[in-house]
Amino acid sequence: MIRIHIHENGAGPRESSLLGIIRESRVPGMVSYHYERPEGYQAFARAQGFSFRVIEAEEDGVSLGFTQVTFDRVNWEGRTIGIAYSGDTRVTSASRGKRISDSLIQRACSLSVPVWGAVMSSNRTVLTSKLNHWRKSGIDFSLIAELEACFYSPLERPRSIVGLSCREAVPSDLPTMFTLWNRYSESHNLTRIYPDLDTFASDFPRGSSLESTLLIHQNDELIAMTGLWNQDPIRTIRVDSRAPLLELALSLIPDPWIHLPAEGEELKILYSYRHAWIPGHPMAANALQLLIEEARFRARRENRHFFCFGIDTRDPLASRARKGTLFRNRARIICDPRGDLRLLEGKRSLHLEVGMG
Repeated sequence: MIRIHIHENGAGPRESSLLGIIRESRVPGMVSYHYERPEGYQAFARAQGFSFRVIEAEEDGVSLGFTQVTFDRVNWEGRTIGIAYSGDTRVTSASRGKRISDSLIQRACSLSVPVWGAVMSSNRTVLTSKLNHWRKSGIDFSLIAELEACFYSPLERPRSIVGLSCREAVPSDLPTMFTLWNRYSESHNLTRIYPDLDTFASDFPRGSSLESTLLIHQNDELIAMTGLWNQDPIRTIRVDSRAPLLELALSLIPDPWIHLPAEGEELKILYSYRHAWIPGHPMAANALQLLIEEARFRARRENRHFFCFGIDTRDPLASRARKGTLFRNRARIICDPRGDLRLLEGKRSLHLEVGMG
């Protein structure tokens, strides 16, 4: 008999099995890869919200699959709401076809708070048949937005933009950073709530820091910022294979302009974290461009393969964020409002972090 177990803020007694399922779940493509969590399950899960829940399917002591729900409090149209993010659903290859994922999702979404998720735009199975199937069981996911994860190659040196300067943050910058975050939150939904400066100052997950936060100034005014997050200590990406066509192309280029890891090596990505800018500022677009270029420069300095930045495709600065991208991945954002239909009518762009699932 298949049993469903709920583990609060942990992976339960079969954590090693769940980590094995993560390693087993390979992402296909020109560069096929899988994820690993070198410090165990919790280290990465705790970086995603203030608490989490793991729902596991098990039969005769063997894990068949799991999903994670992360809880947070965020800004939505000027008010604070409690929400849940549903994601990281994985099923063993031997258990596929048994509707294990449906059982996991149904249990994960049996909540009183609104539930959010992200589905790759190429995943037509979930976006069509699965969503309709889940609605019959009371999980009323609606498509409300689209995330664009922009990937950039490292940059040898950033260009200078007249009137703007960039530097790394220091402790005395925290009050102005907090002010900027609150101004940004006025025009972006799903921004995390910080009740005070101390809470804001302490929210640097493992692999990020105040010192790795980039600040863009016009004279003495802070216009834009982003943290740079190296997730290697808590989550790594390991390459399984490279497509034969890609191998051929790389072999024909004496000095390839982009370096990709070989089989068994790590794919190293530097992620943006807690980015923000002054909405409507006349230099906001230029500030974002400089911010991304500075991040790409630091990605090169740290021997990263890519820098990654996520933005709502409806955001007024989305077109500027796309400039210079090597490639972009799109994901559809879904929401089960749990009766609060105002969530489906939100007018503001969403603030979305990438590399979190």
